[in-house]
Amino acid sequence: MATEKPWSWFAQPQPDHDYVALVTVLPISHWTALPSFGRHTGRSIRQLARSEGLLGYSLRAAPLRRTFWTLTIWEDAVSLARYVRAQPHRDAMRWLRASGVGDFHTARWTMGGAAVPPSWEAALAHLEAA
Repeated sequence: MATEKPWSWFAQPQPDHDYVALVTVLPISHWTALPSFGRHTGRSIRQLARSEGLLGYSLRAAPLRRTFWTLTIWEDAVSLARYVRAQPHRDAMRWLRASGVGDFHTARWTMGGAAVPPSWEAALAHLEAA
């Protein structure tokens, strides 16, 4: 059973503007990796809170299945790319790739401001189609 963190807003969407949505699934293959994963996740969440261009985010977790999801909405692709390349997110992605504990998958799409935030069902449908 998955639990969801309610949507955290950082800016209000404009109904007539298009935004960049990103959903990620992170399956962690080893229980022993969860403490490191948790540390990287906490740092990345703190980075989100100070990231320019973020409209909001939500998290979803199925800890007993060691599977975690992120859903973020960004002003534009430049804002998203700036977050992805900045620390500490960059170190988290390097750790994830180097440790071999998970093979993450993402889906990215454009959505109108009137539809922000998307439901988890809609986000997961984009992930399955990717």
